[in-house]
Amino acid sequence: MLLDVDDMAQVPLYYNIYEWRDTPIITSLSEGTRTILDIGGNIGQMALLFAKFAQKVYTFEPIAATADRLAQNIELNHLEDKVILSRIALTNFIGKINFGLPPQSNRGTGSTIITEQSRNNMIEVEATTLDQFIVQNNITNVDLIKMDIEGAELFALQGMTKLLSEPKKPIIILEMTISMMKQAGYGAPELMDFLKKFGYSCFEFSKNGLRGPLSEVNPQSENYCFLTQEHLTLNKVKRVVQ
Repeated sequence: MLLDVDDMAQVPLYYNIYEWRDTPIITSLSEGTRTILDIGGNIGQMALLFAKFAQKVYTFEPIAATADRLAQNIELNHLEDKVILSRIALTNFIGKINFGLPPQSNRGTGSTIITEQSRNNMIEVEATTLDQFIVQNNITNVDLIKMDIEGAELFALQGMTKLLSEPKKPIIILEMTISMMKQAGYGAPELMDFLKKFGYSCFEFSKNGLRGPLSEVNPQSENYCFLTQEHLTLNKVKRVVQ
């Protein structure tokens, strides 16, 4: 990967300790997948990992400079036919949306959730729903979704209700950051209740695997995995659930 070690989010990648606790679990969940959706692609750290296991990876990154580096990392690994980059944001409507640019010291924190800090450094980007994107691009067999979009997760989930209503549902891995969710006007209970309607239960990442199901969480900035009862019958899931 091409990395910028002035970016605090990329330093762990340089030292190969990025998501050190969660990566073995995510790797297991990625095994044997057909299509993975990487929402919040950043420079490609997860898309490149997913490409080792999935037949196809769709990654979404609306910040132009970040998407350019993501494209370079895809090309560097000769994955142009396997990892498809879309330079758009995913939310619950189709159109344009304000996007707060991140600071240079941590370029993985851009978001459609506008904070006081990002209010003076905004751009406008194209946005769509995942359901619409899937129809337009004839995407099938979505087995796993990873989402890290700094507080905008609930709105992206609201834009994929058709996918979540299908009999074969994807495993969902997403980050919940309490400060950004609060800025967006919701909390972890609202997100968990939304996914519960589609048969999902919440599990938290730990050094010993996925722990749960959980009835409540208090996330500062943590990854969580949402699984259905059908997912829990899969051997690759059984390996990582405590």
